[in-house]
Amino acid sequence: GVPTQLYTSLNDHGVSHEAVDMTNKQEMLQKVEESIDLHNNINSERANPATVIVWLETPSNPLCQVTDIREICQAVNGLKGKYESVRITSVVDCTWAPPCITQPLLVRAYHLPLFACRA
Repeated sequence: GVPTQLYTSLNDHGVSHEAVDMTNKQEMLQKVEESIDLHNNINSERANPATVIVWLETPSNPLCQVTDIREICQAVNGLKGKYESVRITSVVDCTWAPPCITQPLLVRAYHLPLFACRA
C-alpha cells in the first residue's frame, strides 16, 4: 500500500521512520528522543542538524484510534527547548476528521488535508 511505498522511498533517501502508538504519549516521546540521540551520535562531527517530524493521524486508519492532538503537540513542542539544535515539528494527517473539526493549527501543528487530494 501507500505507507509501504512511502517508507521505501524515504529509506532510499536516507530518511528513517518508526511507527509508534500515538495514543501512548510516553512511548512517542521515548522514540523521538531515541531518534534524536541516534542522529546526534552518528552525525556528531557534522553540522547537519536532525529534523524530526511527528506525524499523527487521528482518527487512525484503519483502527480508528483517537489521539489527543493537543497533548501530543504540547509534548513535541516541549522537546524543542531540550533539543535546541534539532528541528522538530508535528504534522496532523486530517484524512478522516477535517481540520475544521480537529483544529491542529491551534496547537501549533501543521495539518495535511489529504481528503482534498482524493479523486
